Amino acid sequence: MRNLYTINRKSVYRSFFLLCLMMIFAVSTQAQTFTFNSSGANSNINLAPFNNLYNGNVNTMMKSEIPVAGIPANAVTNIEVNITLHHTYVGDLVIKLVAPNGQVLGLLSRPGVAESADNGNDVNGTGNPGDWAGQTIKFHDAGILDAELLGSPFITPLQPNLVCPGDCDVFPDPGSIATPPSTFSQLYAGIMNGTWKLYVGDALLADTGIFNSWTIKITTCQNPIYTTFPINQTVNTSFDLCNAVVTYPAPTFSIPADTIKYTFSGATVGSGLGTGSGATFGIGITKVVISAKNTCGITKDSIEVTVNDTQLPTISPPPNINVFVDPGACTATVASLGIPSTADNCAVDTVFNNHSSSIYNIGTTTVTWTVYDASLNSATGSQTVTVTDNENPTITCPSNITQDNGIDSCSTVVHYATPVGIDNC
Repeated sequence: MRNLYTINRKSVYRSFFLLCLMMIFAVSTQAQTFTFNSSGANSNINLAPFNNLYNGNVNTMMKSEIPVAGIPANAVTNIEVNITLHHTYVGDLVIKLVAPNGQVLGLLSRPGVAESADNGNDVNGTGNPGDWAGQTIKFHDAGILDAELLGSPFITPLQPNLVCPGDCDVFPDPGSIATPPSTFSQLYAGIMNGTWKLYVGDALLADTGIFNSWTIKITTCQNPIYTTFPINQTVNTSFDLCNAVVTYPAPTFSIPADTIKYTFSGATVGSGLGTGSGATFGIGITKVVISAKNTCGITKDSIEVTVNDTQLPTISPPPNINVFVDPGACTATVASLGIPSTADNCAVDTVFNNHSSSIYNIGTTTVTWTVYDASLNSATGSQTVTVTDNENPTITCPSNITQDNGIDSCSTVVHYATPVGIDNC
């Protein structure tokens, strides 16, 4: 049978200080620790009414609550629970932490007892005799000791009646309590804001004490958070250039960045420190990814920079052409109109004219030349081809006629053929 200690289970121990509820916020910093303490009705609770009641159900345990607020989502990197209490037999105790979303993490489960079930029955041992004498015990995943060892003689050889010789630094040991979770880290992705509950159960008679207070510390580390971010940019090329210098506002942050880098892809490729504002962008669409990094991680966002070529190409047609008709024809053959002079701030794509034949009719024909650049900007110019008929017509007259006058007449009727005229037109 286990030893009984001089501290009566009905005794009431008062905490040497009363912790007030407070929250410590580090505004706009990367890593923050939020501290929340029990106070008022949630502190200095007599454990005697719960003696020998624990049967695996939280309804048979003492409960203390702490409201938690202001924790950013998906940013938790550490949770630490500090518990101060008096109890004359640590081997009796079961302690459970319940997160706002109902997840239950067993911090302590009757250290020293090889439990077969979470039901409060001492079926395989007598537990550890250590006296939790108002010590503050820190529970966190990086603890030095296993909570199962609290009160073990080889842990405290000089003070075997104490849970440990000084303040304890332990990691949770849920024992037979159903898992997961079995570590604080398994709570990180859950709901942080809301009411956290700490339950203390006493599984056997005789020993009891006072629950003084507890503290929950939640450490967060947040990637940079943009408050404002530049919007997509659309500009035209600079005059006579095939690109444009584009500037845009720098992003602002509620959680700051240590370094900012950019990456260009698409029409323009590149990377470097900063946001990329003030760089020279080629025509087309460039995706700009801005990466903000701090000690917690990287946040990325992007915009598109569109540079349009709206400058028209230029064209100077060949000189006007004046020709005579081809011999015997009413048209002229022009083998070549010449080559127009073209230019563009980017590149000329296509040049053509609207006269597909080399044959030109007499008179003046206007030839329209058109130039396109790669952005389908266009310009036109005109050239004339003037064809002159320089050939005289020809005529074939009837043959000469000699004819006598009529009888008793001084004249006569003469018939002759019609002259024949010929012309190339």
